[in-house]
Amino acid sequence: MWARLRRRRQSHEPSAHAKTLLHRSALEQAAAIRRGEVSSEELACLYLKRIERYNDALNAFIHV
Repeated sequence: MWARLRRRRQSHEPSAHAKTLLHRSALEQAAAIRRGEVSSEELACLYLKRIERYNDALNAFIHV
């Protein structure tokens, strides 16, 4: 599953609306998924990209 998401996030550019979801609560994110504003896969890819971007400085993850 992670390999599929990793391949997908390399070729998929998220919408501006999806990017703003990263700053919202999990309840608001779940509601946006239910309304069809964003897919769960797109949201997961956003978080994986965020981890890639900031993990060198934060050193919060050993392996993703």
